[in-house]
This record gives sequence, structure tokens and C-alpha cells, in this order.
Amino acid sequence: MKKKLFFLFLLFLLFAIFVVVKLVFFRPDKDTGILKVESSPIASVFIDNNMVGKTPFEDRYKVGDYIIKLIPDGIATDTASWEGQVNVYHNATSYVNMDLGSNDMSTSGSIVTIKKIKDSPDAGQIKVQTEPEGAIVSFDSDEKGISPLMMKGVIPGEHEVSVSLQGFLRKSINIKAVKGYRIYLYIKMAIDETQQKELKESKKEKEASESAKTQEDKMVKIKNTPTGWLRVRSKPSITGEELTKVKPGETYKLVDSQNGWYEIEYEKDKTGWISGDYASLISSSK
Repeated sequence: MKKKLFFLFLLFLLFAIFVVVKLVFFRPDKDTGILKVESSPIASVFIDNNMVGKTPFEDRYKVGDYIIKLIPDGIATDTASWEGQVNVYHNATSYVNMDLGSNDMSTSGSIVTIKKIKDSPDAGQIKVQTEPEGAIVSFDSDEKGISPLMMKGVIPGEHEVSVSLQGFLRKSINIKAVKGYRIYLYIKMAIDETQQKELKESKKEKEASESAKTQEDKMVKIKNTPTGWLRVRSKPSITGEELTKVKPGETYKLVDSQNGWYEIEYEKDKTGWISGDYASLISSSK
């Protein structure tokens, strides 16, 4: 009887040791982290070129770097795919959330990862990176600097990080800072098509203004001619009607230029065209 009890006790002890060893050394979350992916619209999720499901997607992966690719469902034919790198850290969640646009420039989203650190046990840290770089980073409505940006000594709790850049839509992300951890926040900004159009129009106006100013600053000097004078015509062509004649050495204000012809103001509020073969541009200061 004693032998039987001893044998049962030995079996129980071995089983207990097996369970402890399995939990400590072979637990499923050892050296792994959680990867969570969401998108709008729904998309197929590829991890290192292997399709693993559709969004929303969540699974546990070994610590390391992964290439994530999102391909919209067939019904979203006007939506572009997206691809990026995501880091998975030990016993932490890496969260990808993308709003897929019609092309890469109109796609926006964020990647949030968190990693335990040793140099900030009583506070948290947030490292912000944007695409494109150079965005203004605001933390709880307070401007902190230009991306890429590292914020240290962050009080644990809920916070809002916003980024803004001329020509792009403002993007805000709510995150929870944890003491002893660093949050890596990557934000992809979408182009603001309305603002981009305004910027292009403003640039064209500026260029036109500068061009006009350049023209205003220049004068035309008449060169020597075989006849001792030069015809001023109604259009930049030898078929243009003769308006008047100008003489070599005289200078006139440049109004416009076209196909080797110069439009000059030969009298107040009167303009005409002369051949560029018998004229040269000079600065009004000369």
C-alpha cells in the first residue's frame, strides 16, 4: 500500500513539474507580441507576402520586423493598396489602422507600437514619426516641435497627438502613455487636394507676377539697321500692320515677348511689335 501511495505521489510530482516547465518555458506568449490590423475599407492582410486573413485582423507573432500589405476587396476597385513595416515587441500590441484612399497620396493612417524601456521607470515616452517628415507635432493641443520628434517624461494616461503640415490633412491619434514604456507612433498623412489646388494656383499667380515684374524691369534697345529705322507692327509677324518706326539707339519699355519678337510701348499707352533681330534687352537701370 505504501509503495502504491509513493508511486502515485511520484506521478503527481512529475506531472506538476511538467506543468510548471511547460508554463515557464513553452507558454505560447513567450517571445511574442500581438499584431492587430484594421482598415477602411475591408482589405486582405498579407504578412511577409503570405495572406493571413482580412481586416479586422489580430494574431500573435514572434518578436521581430514584418512587412504588412493591405489589398482592398474586389468591390473597392477605386482604392489603392498599402504596404509598410511593423515591429512586434515582447508581450506588447502593435496596432495598424489605415484609411485607404484612391492612391498612396490620399491614404492616411497610423502604426502604434509600444516597447518597455529602462531609462524612464516613472514616466512614459512617445516617439513621433510622420510621412512626410517635417509636420508640426501637437501634444494635448500644445505644439511640441517638428517630426521626427521624441517626447520624454510623458505623464501616464490618455493623451492626444496631432500632426499638421501645409498641403496635408490634419491627423489626430489618441494614445495611452504607460510609465516605463516608449510608444512609437508613425502617422501617414493624406494630401489635402483642396489646399494643394490653392497652393498651385497661388504659385502660378506668384510666377506670373514675378514674370510681369521681370518684364517691367527690362527695356528694349534698338540696334543698328540697314535702313536706319525699324518698323513697329501690330502683331509679332512681318504681315502685321506698320504702326510707326523707331530709330537705332532708342530704348523702350518691354511689354511682352513672343517667338523672337518684342512688344514695346513706343508711346504712352500705345504698344507694338518689333523684330528681336534688331533689338536687345537691357535692364531699366542702365
